[in-house]
Amino acid sequence: MRLYILDKEFEINNDRNAFIQIANIVEDVTKGTEYKFGHMIIDGEIIYNYQEYIEDNIKKIEEIKIATRTMKELVKEILISINEYVSRAIPEINKLSSEFYRETSEESWTKLSQLFEGVNFMVESFKSIEDVGNLNDIISDYEIWNEYVKEIYSLNEVITKIKILMESNDVTSIGDILSHEIVTIFENMKEKLEKLIS
Repeated sequence: MRLYILDKEFEINNDRNAFIQIANIVEDVTKGTEYKFGHMIIDGEIIYNYQEYIEDNIKKIEEIKIATRTMKELVKEILISINEYVSRAIPEINKLSSEFYRETSEESWTKLSQLFEGVNFMVESFKSIEDVGNLNDIISDYEIWNEYVKEIYSLNEVITKIKILMESNDVTSIGDILSHEIVTIFENMKEKLEKLIS
């Protein structure tokens, strides 16, 4: 199979060691550059679960193109993804809060768990962005970024409060926090994110 990355071309054997070879080539080619791995295009199709795909289809793969991104592009993509999540989540959180005021069902608890997963995704994304060096060069407005960071910390504190309320099964207070605190934080985050990605 042929492997293409950053104007370079490689020939890879279609065998069980192919994925390791590809990973090593990607690392070698991008090392010392501003580029990072983005995704793979295998035989013309964008593939995100690439390791499994390569292992399952190794004998028939003809061509792999590696799409790379600069760190600035990757950070922007992450922020766009978070903004999309926050935008979709706000109306859902409002609905969820009303469920905690009325009758809480198993589905309500599942939705709350999904909210925790979404918040965890946002916190982990924030941490990975914070770990990048030279954030001033990557983030479009560092002051707005710092305001967004404050919202992340506030969100983490509020989630901790909800978890404590879950232990005492105080569903009304959970509804209050969802509607009055979480939604407000998400709206503030959305405002900051839209400025950061514009």
